[in-house]
Amino acid sequence: MLILGDMFEVLDKHSNSYDLIICDPPYGIGDTKLEVKGPKHWSKSNEKWDFFYSVNEQYEFYQKTLSLLISKLKDSGSIFVFGSFHNIYQVGYILQKQLNLKIINSIVWNKKNAFYNVTRTALIEGTEHIIWAALNNKVQHYFDYEYACSQNNGKQLRNVWTSLKTPPGELIGHPHQKPAWLIHRLIRLACPSSGVVLDPMAGSGTTEIICGRSGRKRYNAAAAVRRGTARHRF
Repeated sequence: MLILGDMFEVLDKHSNSYDLIICDPPYGIGDTKLEVKGPKHWSKSNEKWDFFYSVNEQYEFYQKTLSLLISKLKDSGSIFVFGSFHNIYQVGYILQKQLNLKIINSIVWNKKNAFYNVTRTALIEGTEHIIWAALNNKVQHYFDYEYACSQNNGKQLRNVWTSLKTPPGELIGHPHQKPAWLIHRLIRLACPSSGVVLDPMAGSGTTEIICGRSGRKRYNAAAAVRRGTARHRF
C-alpha cells in the first residue's frame, strides 16, 4: 500500500502492527554545493529536504521520527536505520539512550567504487551504516538465521557487506537510492514471510518493490509519485 502524506499524520492512526521498519532518513548533507567538471562530471546532492539549520534541529527531527516509529512496532519487531558519519551517532544515541532499544547489530555497507573525496581534506567516506535495533523486552525479535547463513556459503553472515554502489540500471534519479539486493537482504533477515514492512520515507520505492516480490505486506508513506517508474526498474 502506498500512502502519500505526512508520516506524522498518517502513522498516528496506526497501531503497533509492523514486523519491520526500514528507515532511511535525511542525513543532513544538503547544505553545501560541490561540483567537479570534466570528463567525469560530478555534483554533490543539494536537496532541500536533506538540510537542517543546526545540529539541534537535526537531533529533534530524529527523536520525533524514531519515537513515532518505535511505537508502531510489534513486540517481536525490529527497525533498520540508515546513516553515515553525518547522523549515525545521533541516531544510535536516541535509539539506545532515549528510547531504550536493544541494539542488535551495526551493519556496514562497504562500497567498493565509492566516489573520491573532492576536497582532499579527509579520507574517502566509502561506507554507509545501518543500525538494527529491537524493543528491549522479553520477546525475541525475528531473525532468519538459515537465510543469513545462505548468504555466506553456509557460514554465519558477518556485519560488513561489500558491493558496488547502486547499479545504473536501477537508478531513477533519487540521490540516495539504495540497491535492491541490500533492501532484499534486510527484509529477508528480519521480517517473516507473512509480515508487514513499513518504509516511512519511501524515497525511490525500492522497499515496495521488494516486498511485492516476496509476498510481504508493505506500507510506504511518501513514494506514490514515483510508483510508475519504480515498478519497472528491476
